[in-house]
Amino acid sequence: MRSEIRRIIEKEVKKYPVKSIKISGKDYTLHVFSEDEDLNLFEGFLFTEIKEKGDVSFLTSRYKAPVSGYVPRLSLLFYSNQLLIKDYRQNKFIRKTLGKVNKPFRSKLKKALSEPNEANFRKLFERTDIIEEFYILYKKARDYLLRNIKGISEEERREEFVDNFMMQMLTLWYLQEREFFNNDKSYFITKFKELKQKKLSNGFNNYYEFLTYFFEKVGNYLDNQYYEDSKIGKVVVVGPAIFLNGEHDSTAISIPDKCFYKKGMTKVLIDTRPKKVSDEVPLLNLFESRDWTEGNIDEFVLGAIYEKLITYIERKKLGAYYTPEEITSYICKNTIEPYLIGGVNENFGKDFETIDQVIEENDKEILFYLFNQLKEIRILDPAVGSAHFLESAINVLLNTYEKIREKAKELKIRELNIISADEKGEIKTVNLLEISDEEQFRLYVKFFIILSKNIYGVDINPSALKVAKARLFLTLAKHFNVHKNYFIRFPNVHFNLREGNSLVGYVQLEKEKQKEQLTLDLFVRDREATYIVESIKIVSELKEYLRESAMALKIKGDIVKEIEDLNRILSEEKIGWGEFKKVLMTKEKLIIILIASLNSQYARPLNELLNHITELFNKELDKKFAGEYEIDLNELRKIKTFHWIFEFPEVFLDREGFDVVIENPPWNTVKPVEKEFFSDYDPRLTKYGVDKIEAKKIITNLLKDSKIKESWEGHKRKIETEADYYKNSGIYNHQSDEINGKIVGGDLNYYKLFLERSYQLITSKGFLGIIVPSGLHTDAGTKGLRRLFFDEGDVFCLYNFENRKRIFDEIDIRFKFDLFIVKKSGKTSDFYGAFMLHDAEILNKMPQEALKLDWNLMKKLSPDSLSIIEFKSQKDIDIANKVSHHPLLRENTWLGKVELYTEFHMTNDSYLFNTEGNGLIL
Repeated sequence: MRSEIRRIIEKEVKKYPVKSIKISGKDYTLHVFSEDEDLNLFEGFLFTEIKEKGDVSFLTSRYKAPVSGYVPRLSLLFYSNQLLIKDYRQNKFIRKTLGKVNKPFRSKLKKALSEPNEANFRKLFERTDIIEEFYILYKKARDYLLRNIKGISEEERREEFVDNFMMQMLTLWYLQEREFFNNDKSYFITKFKELKQKKLSNGFNNYYEFLTYFFEKVGNYLDNQYYEDSKIGKVVVVGPAIFLNGEHDSTAISIPDKCFYKKGMTKVLIDTRPKKVSDEVPLLNLFESRDWTEGNIDEFVLGAIYEKLITYIERKKLGAYYTPEEITSYICKNTIEPYLIGGVNENFGKDFETIDQVIEENDKEILFYLFNQLKEIRILDPAVGSAHFLESAINVLLNTYEKIREKAKELKIRELNIISADEKGEIKTVNLLEISDEEQFRLYVKFFIILSKNIYGVDINPSALKVAKARLFLTLAKHFNVHKNYFIRFPNVHFNLREGNSLVGYVQLEKEKQKEQLTLDLFVRDREATYIVESIKIVSELKEYLRESAMALKIKGDIVKEIEDLNRILSEEKIGWGEFKKVLMTKEKLIIILIASLNSQYARPLNELLNHITELFNKELDKKFAGEYEIDLNELRKIKTFHWIFEFPEVFLDREGFDVVIENPPWNTVKPVEKEFFSDYDPRLTKYGVDKIEAKKIITNLLKDSKIKESWEGHKRKIETEADYYKNSGIYNHQSDEINGKIVGGDLNYYKLFLERSYQLITSKGFLGIIVPSGLHTDAGTKGLRRLFFDEGDVFCLYNFENRKRIFDEIDIRFKFDLFIVKKSGKTSDFYGAFMLHDAEILNKMPQEALKLDWNLMKKLSPDSLSIIEFKSQKDIDIANKVSHHPLLRENTWLGKVELYTEFHMTNDSYLFNTEGNGLIL
């Protein structure tokens, strides 16, 4: 395979003239494919074989190509058994194992070398094909397991078990690649072969029995960093985070060995197009056939695959779809960076436009300010799914931390400090500038700052949250190095990912109102319940640690006494705002201690204590909420709640909320849909083209089952309860507006509710970036939201896409959606707009390719609904602007009252069209 890929490269690059260049004192050959004498820029391919690991690290990580002269655009480096490709202009990197380079990639590489242009370079690094290929095979392996697993009778529970099992195996394989298990990159296949050769004769009847034993040892043996015995060898203890099937009795379950590995199958999976592969795909063969290296199967691709694994039905129910990387990256970059830049500009009286400008100012005070601002930024995805948006946010944040680090070294800054605890719990200061290893720096920044303080996610779907947590584990694991002894032993305890309904629950508990009212009866109970019950207990090993860590972190008060006092507050007949604020402050202190202690032995008991406190008080908040909004408590529990100020007191107690909200919320309406509900009971209803009559017959027949009928009635009640709350609670006041004297709102839709909720959750200087249906800028029912965001906020951009090129695979190609970014404070004067876009790659050219739209002109052209006209060119805008300076039809004095109802209909109004072409053109 190596000779073939080398032959392709050699054949293509020899067409170009060569130039010898020096990089870090070494000579390299550049194959020049582009010459621009005006810019003095000559770009080419740097193609060579590398012997030294240091040269690989320099050329792929630290080397920055010059902006003029003879420069490499792409480097093509052979090192050991790998091909490394780096795009220096786009800063993209891919690493291919030579034995796993398949035909589609060889074709992409050949195209990029023979026709070197931006489109072909982008395609070379694109991963949509990798995602799709792996997903098809993963699905086949999943179905193969489902057909063969024994011991779980219920289909739904069997599917859940298999999904969890595959996810944890995939995560363990990822760790195996980093030699976590017996220093063996092929550990799981090695053990399979040993079992078949009877070397594993320690009571294992099959491979699944071995895996069950392995899971138990690496998941629960927490007293030591390693576990070792004759059965599994020496393995790193990774903790229970990734083991998701604890509720199932593993001894009752059996999986045949054929589902795991088959000799010769790996080569078939490499050489054969996925759709032509048989339906019998063993799991370990699948994993072995793919490249688990940077730019291939990594945490980003795995997250994308996880999202696609949510079944079609589940996606339809939730109205949730996988968001392409180009979109998540664009939104994250253009919300997070403007927020940070705005803070610097306001504080220092500057007018920076980019993060690079801020950093290249070479001002130590500004750099420290940016670093501290970065440590405190709070970013939320309220419909987090598999954490696809948060993954892009992590990349933007990490990139900024790395730039600050490099500039700090250049400016001879000595300290960039964070607080953490060692495994024994001793609080210490870590100077990030003293960490010389790049991967260790990234690991520390991600774990101790980004995952613990910067990013937050909420989702109503517990399955999606399992995926999100596994994904964030992988984003840490990519930096683990077991040989250098840096990895996180307890990474499971505190990802800010929570289950709940982002739309239902308290945000701030009306803090302004509470200032006027010294006592607020938050919780009122029966008198007989007013006795102290010690519901909240601190395990003995925590008490001393809490006091010591609070002192080290300079937290005021007696934290242990405050925690114990929560029992008294819980047992009060009435709890006022003052008492409730004590609860929030105590919880906030615990969170500070937990964040500092994440890599210590105390992290788990701390997290369990926090969760217990949260659970107890959430029950009380639910009761208050149900009473306040006249919702049956049982129905409220079905639709779920999420009380923001209590879940995240560090965000809402002394702050206004989140600094950045990024999301792709559900797009479906808030109403019961028969086909979606009953498809759980009859898969025929999921098929495209099933006609209404047939569907009605199927549903009528299903309703004869009393249990199904009862479930349907319960589902309808749940949706009705939810809809009634949204309409009548007074929380969502921008879901409708007045047009021509009538209140217009249209159907309740989750995307509209998420838009308004997100506005409530962000600080006055915060940013929202979101993907929603195009109704945001066109529909009469979203007029209220347009007024909210455009008149009371500063809109940055609105880019409209049509799904012709399947940006979203699962939805109709005619469907249109908007990418929308807005700053909460300010007032929109103009904003970037683009319409009927078809390719997400256009975002690489935005906002340069967009039109600049005047909001006042939009309002003048559409005064009733405030809809935004879909202009295609600046010429169109100029014409509309000129027309707008003349009296509008509605303002005329000579025609009388003019009312517009509809556009001309080509068929019904055909008699109005001048087909002969006579007379004047209108």
